[in-house]
Parts: sequence; structure tokens; C-alpha cells
Amino acid sequence: SHQESLHSHDAVSLLTSGPTFAQASLDPTTFAALKA
Repeated sequence: SHQESLHSHDAVSLLTSGPTFAQASLDPTTFAALKA
């Protein structure tokens, strides 16, 4: 159970701090393209 919580947290961390998210937040054009 505890391990599942850690795994879930890791998944969220990857989604929020991964290369795609970092690139999108640094590049407004990319972010706009993702929202298009």
C-alpha cells in the first residue's frame, strides 16, 4: 500500500516535471500548440 502511494507520487512527479512539461512551460509556442 505504501509502495503504491510512492509509485503514484512518482508518476505525478514525472508528468509535472518531465521534459515535455518543462519544455511547454519554457516555450509559450509549444504550450499553445499542445492546447490547440
